[in-house]
Formats: sequence, C-alpha cells, structure tokens
Amino acid sequence: MQVAVDLRGTTVLVPARDYRGPDPQQVVHALRGVVPATLRGDELLLHTRGLVLHLGVSAAQDAFLLLHARKPRLGDHDQLSRGCLRLSATWAAVRLPQDVPPGSQVDWDLLRRNWGLLAPAPRVERDSAHQRFLDELDTAVDTARDLAPRPLFGYTAAEPTGPKHCAFRLADGVRPPTRNAFVRIAGEDSIGRVTATADGVVTVRFDALPDTIPTRGRLQLATPDVLHAERHAAVELLRDGGARNPALLRAFIDHQAEDIAPTDDEPTLELTPEQLDAYRTALGARDIALIVSTPGTTHTTSQVVDTAARRSGRVLVTSTSNRAVDDVLASLPKDLVVVRVGDDQLERRADELRAEVLAGVDRTRGLHHRVGELRPWLPQLDQRIRLVVDADTRLAVAEQALEDVRAQTTGRARQVVDTVTGQVGELDQALRAARREASKATDKQDRAADRSAWPVLGAWYKQRADVHMHRAESAGGQAQQLAGQLGAAQVDQHQALLALQRATRTHPAVVQAGESLLAARRHRDACVADAATIADHLVGAVAPVEEAPGFGPWDADSLAALRGWLLERMPVWQARANLLDDWHGALSGSAERLHPELVRCADVVGADCAAATARAEVTGTDFDLVVVPAAGRVATPDLLAPVVRARRAVLVGDHRQLPPAVELDPATGSEVRQLLTASALEQLIPALPPAHVRYVLDQRRMPRPVAEFVSAAFHGGRLRAVGEREHHDPYFRSALAFVDTGKAKDRQETRGEDGVTNRLEATLLAALAGHFTRVDRDWVVLVAHDAQAELVRSLLRKGTDQVSTVDGFDGGARDVVLYGFTRSNTTGATGPQDDPRRAGTAFTLATRQLVLVGDLDSLAAAKNRDFAALVRTLRSHVDRAGDLRPAAEVVSWLGRAE
Repeated sequence: MQVAVDLRGTTVLVPARDYRGPDPQQVVHALRGVVPATLRGDELLLHTRGLVLHLGVSAAQDAFLLLHARKPRLGDHDQLSRGCLRLSATWAAVRLPQDVPPGSQVDWDLLRRNWGLLAPAPRVERDSAHQRFLDELDTAVDTARDLAPRPLFGYTAAEPTGPKHCAFRLADGVRPPTRNAFVRIAGEDSIGRVTATADGVVTVRFDALPDTIPTRGRLQLATPDVLHAERHAAVELLRDGGARNPALLRAFIDHQAEDIAPTDDEPTLELTPEQLDAYRTALGARDIALIVSTPGTTHTTSQVVDTAARRSGRVLVTSTSNRAVDDVLASLPKDLVVVRVGDDQLERRADELRAEVLAGVDRTRGLHHRVGELRPWLPQLDQRIRLVVDADTRLAVAEQALEDVRAQTTGRARQVVDTVTGQVGELDQALRAARREASKATDKQDRAADRSAWPVLGAWYKQRADVHMHRAESAGGQAQQLAGQLGAAQVDQHQALLALQRATRTHPAVVQAGESLLAARRHRDACVADAATIADHLVGAVAPVEEAPGFGPWDADSLAALRGWLLERMPVWQARANLLDDWHGALSGSAERLHPELVRCADVVGADCAAATARAEVTGTDFDLVVVPAAGRVATPDLLAPVVRARRAVLVGDHRQLPPAVELDPATGSEVRQLLTASALEQLIPALPPAHVRYVLDQRRMPRPVAEFVSAAFHGGRLRAVGEREHHDPYFRSALAFVDTGKAKDRQETRGEDGVTNRLEATLLAALAGHFTRVDRDWVVLVAHDAQAELVRSLLRKGTDQVSTVDGFDGGARDVVLYGFTRSNTTGATGPQDDPRRAGTAFTLATRQLVLVGDLDSLAAAKNRDFAALVRTLRSHVDRAGDLRPAAEVVSWLGRAE
C-alpha cells in the first residue's frame, strides 16, 4: 500500500554536525520528483535510486537534519513492499541551521498521520458473541497444540545429504512420518520438515543442521512454536480488526456476507453451467464464498485461481492436504508464476534465481566498474574542449576579417546590395500582411453569408457579407500587386549580388583573408574530429550502463554538455557498482533471503496450512484471495492464519468427506470441540446466505456404481455420475465389489498391544494388491486402524506408501482402492469408523475399481446407528449394482491366478 503526500512550500535540508554523506546539493538533485519514504521512530527515511537518506527534524522544526546516508539494503525493498509514502516536495539545502530562511517549517504531523494510514487498524470493540468466539478460538489453538501426537520413529543410520538435509534409515518395521510433517531428533531443539520418504529412508530438511546428529536414535513429530504463536496472532488480528478480510467474524458468528458482485469473467476452459455459476460466484465474492464439490473437481478451482491471479492479485492456495494443493497448482497454465512453499521446490527456485541474479549482477557489476575506469579520460576531454573553443575563436576572427576586407573593397556594389536587400524585406512583410487581411476578410464573408438566411438578422448579415467581400477583393488585389513588385526586387537583389562577387573575387586582400578563413576552418574541423573520437569512445563505453541523451553534432557546446552529464552520472554509477558489490556478497551466501522475494513476485503461492502459518515468507505477504481445496478436512484453527492475510476467501470441498482428525478429552467444551472436529466448511454451509454457497456435483472421476452409492449414502442423491466407463476385470463383474468374510471361521478381529488387527482381511488385501500389481493397476490399500495397516505391509514384505490408514493418506486418487473394514466382533464396535465419512473418503478415491473387504453381518449390527445405516445402504447397492463375493471364493480364485 502507498499513500501520496505533498509537502507544500520549500522543504529545507541542513546537514547534521557529524554528517559524512554526499554533498547536500547532490542530495537535493537526487530528491527531484516523487520519492518513496518510510518512518522509523523519529526519523524519515528517503529511498533514492542509490542511497537511503536518514532525516531528523530540527529543534526549531523549520528544517530536516540530514543525519546519515547509506547504501540500500535487501531489507529496504521488503519494507517498501509492505507500505510507503510517495513524497513530493521542493527541496533546498543550506549549510548551517542559521541559514534556514525565516518562515520555513516541517509538517511532521502530516507525515505521521499519513504513515498511520499504513499501520494496523486500531483495536475494535467486539460484542459479547464475537468476543466469546475469539476466546474459544484461542482455547482451540491451545488444545490443538496440547493434543498434537508425538510418535517416535527409530532410525539406525543418519547421513547428511546437503547443507540442510539429512537422510535417516528407519529401523525395520517402523512406518515413516508423512511427507511435510515437522520432526525433530529426540533430545534436539532443531525442527525439520520431511521432504521425502522412500524404501525406509526419510529425508528431512532442517533450517540449520544440528551440530551433532546421532548415528542411531529416534525422530519425533514436533509442532513448531511459531505455528502455535502465529495461530494466536491470527486470532489477535481478528480481535483487533487488523485482518485483511474484516468480514470473517461476521461470516462465522453473524452468518452474514457482502453481496456477490456481478462479474463477466470468462474461464479459459469450457465449464458446465453449474461449474460456471460456481466460478463466477467465487470471483464475485467480496469476502467469502463456498464451493461444495466432490473430490476430482479441480477443474473449477484451477479456473478460479487462474482468473483471480491475472485479474486482481496474488492468490494463496492452501489446505491440510498437500495433494489437494499440488493438484490445483498442477492444473494452472504454465505462464503463471507459481511458487510452492513447504517442500524443496522453493529452495530449488531460490537457488535457480540466485544463480540467474548472480550472473546478471556479475555482468552489470563489471560494466559499472569499467565505467568507473573512464574517469582518467575526462582530463583529455577537457583538453580537447579547450582546443575546440580556441579553434572556434580563431575561426570567428577569420570570418570577421573577411567581412571587414570585403566591406572596404566593394564600395558602391555593397551599398546597392544592402539597399536592394532592404527593399526585398519590406516588400515581403507587406505581401504577408496583405494576404492575412484578404484571408481574414474572406473568413468573415463566409460566416456572414452562412447567417444571411436567418430570420430578422439575415438581411444585416447579407450586407456585412458584401462589405467583407469588397475588403477581401481589395486586399487580394493589393497582394497581387505587391507580389509582382517583390519578384522584380528579388531579380535586382540577385543581379546586385553577382556584381558584388565580381568586384571582390580577385581582389588581393579578399583572397588573402579567404585563405586565412579556410585554414581556420580546417584547424577547427581537425580539433572537433579529435575531440569527437574521445567523446564517441566515452558514449560507447557507458552505453551498456546508461544511454547518453542526444547531444547533436559535436561542437564546443555539445562536448561541454557531455562532460557535465558524465560528471553528474559517474557518482551514480559508482554508487550502483558499490550496491552491486553488496548484492553479490549477500547473494553469494544462503539463497533463503530470496524466498520472500520469490513469494512476493509470484502470481500464485501454494502451501499447506502449516507452512502458510509458520513460514515467514508467507506470513509476511498479503494476498488478494485465499483458495482452500479439500476444505472439508480443514479445522478452523488450521485455517486462521492463511485467511486473515487475504482480502477474500473461497473454501472448496466436500463436507461429507473425512473431517479433521483429533482425539479430544471428554471434558472439552462443545464449542471448542466443534471448532476442532468440524471443518469450517461444514460449519459455514448451513450458515451463510445461499447465494454464497454453490454446488458442483457432477462426478467424472469415480466409476458409476461407486458414484451412485456415494451420492445415495452421503449426498442425498444429489451427486450425479457423468459419463460411462467400461469395466474390465478378469474376476470382479462390477467396479464396486464386496468380499464378505462373514462365513469364514477365522474372520474375527484380534486386539493386541498395537491395536486391532484382522489377519484374514489383511491376507485378502495383500493378495488383492498382488493381483492388481500383476494386471498393472495403480492401487492403494486403506484401512481405519494403524495396526491393521502395519500387518498388511508386513504381508507385502515391504514398507510401502501404498498401504495407509485413511487419516494418514494424502496420495490422491488411484485406479483401484482396496478398503478393509477390519472390525468383526459380536459387540457391534466399529472404532474410528463410527464416523461413516472416514470410509466414504476412501471410497471416493477409486477411479476404476473399489473392492471392500469385511464381515457384512458384523458391520450391519454396529452399535453406531450412522455406520449401521451406511452398511445397509451399501449392501443394498452392492446387491443391485455391485458384485458380492464370499471370501472363500476370492481366496480360491486368487490362488489359481497366481
């Protein structure tokens, strides 16, 4: 943000007693025009092209004291990007305070008032409902920190793989942390972020590698203190009225929102009417909008991001799901500048940018230093200018001498030329005057003639037209007569000049003076040519740095102008060279200082909610729009920091999907529980005005039998399966299959120290995974229990990312989803599946085949009514449109298939 400030009158500069910077007159020259300015305490900082000037107010408040001048630093650009004054003033410099003209003054209050417009808004008094909600948010933030899991991951080897990266080989059977999770080495303070997991090796990027890394030890999940602090800071911004989106509290508490603005924006890709409506609602939102859509509808979201980034400003795409963020970013056009924060991409981009900038800095730095080497050429230019001035003087003397000799020798012929020339001049002036008079009279005649048809006054105008016509004819005749006289006089002038030339051509004194003039002219041309060689060299030498203004043909004046311009610009070029030296030194170190610049220059920034909350390059940047894909999985505390930094918010997702996962103490208050266990999307859908909620329920990703079941079970039949996809599988007749273990003797679950497992189900899931591997299908095994996931991995004989709990999976859609219910008991317990949305989330990831494994009778008898209803709907749908197979049959078939 910038605020224009115009200081009236003349503003006086006085150098402070210990000032050691450039001459104040040079400073005044540098302050011409509009100057960016910032306030720091009682100092005014003026940011010129090559210097930052620190000014203070004199004791008499009649002038600014010039305290200090320094080179610009990298942080100065950061400050200017956050906000500055655009200062216009007429500056004057004096040497001493007593030289300040009487009546001068400094309007410091004006500067402070305008600077205050850039400061955060004053604290806003909130009503009791708003205050209570903010207090609950603070409590929820603390509760989320206290309940954050702290599992340990044992490792048997550690090896640094870069300045900030270390690879840890996990102990056998240890499941790796998820990518982008924050971890620390047990017993160490340094926190890092998981950048990759593969084949039992976890790569962690630390802000700074610990001094010592034990070769054997344990990694521990960690929540950075800055994450907790920034969430509280976001609450304070809401409390103080400092959020960029001041309507957030009204949306959450009062369930109010600004009207959607009409927009005629057009997407670059074809959208359905439903998608187009959601697209325009999102772009027209002045504060907040919701798009309720099932997974696999990134199409609409990416179009919103693309248009908003081009139309109105920087866009932040954030979610607790890295996959959701990456899917949106991958769908954006390549000409947008997209920066991904939270993994190695930002560092790679910064390294690439540093290399490019260093190359450019080195090249420009070398040019500026070479320009500095031109100073010794200035004395030579001075000498050549003096020679040209002397030659001009000699030439002028020779020209005057020739004129004097001609005047003395021509006598009567010169007088005739002078007389006739005077007559020509007089006649020419008279002819011009007559023609002007004729033209003027003709114009008046035409205007009067145009009005002669007017009623009442028409006759008078006709009379005036006749008068002007006579005047025009008279002036025209006079002009014609004068033209003839002028032609005759010009003939006489030509004859007189010929007579003058004949009289002087052979006179000895005239011949001698002419030869002297020719010699003076040749000497002057030689001096100019010699000076031009140096001048052209200097202009060419500085051209790569700054193009010289057009000085015209070289002569004494243009050469002197070049010298003055060089003397004026050389200090600037030297200051630039020094600044480039500083840049080179700064950029030769860590590329991290470029991270904020990359983010500020981006059209779109992608980050998960943790990175958007904790990373300084994001928290220090304002956004026009924040888009939250997979918002159905984002709790309000996770959403806080990103949304308070954006002017508008669009939440996109399916509130029927997996909710935020957290285990709360039974004593947790209902309001705090709601904030932590229900997504902001789920809370806002029934609360906001209907115009702010749009539905995109065409489903193209899931096979039709799966989509129809998800629609019936979770969306009240509103989800529509679009398009047909042929089903091809050597065994399952439908894209929705259920393997029922209910008749098997060893069907029941087992509870051990690590949790609930079901070996029969795990065996079936592992065998099915093998089958789909053989037919080249991309598959994933999803279950509700950690212990069951570990058992399946052990049966597959490798730690694979293709086996996960639903809560821990962030891998996106797969050809085949193999889902195990695990629970088979006589008590009706279903564990984490009490919330049917957990299973529903897994189902929607299938693009070709969904295979469910479980004990149907046991599941249908679940104590949890919602889950039991889900199973009944599922069984009915499988009977009608799916493929229900007993476990024994599937085991037999898989045995033969191997």
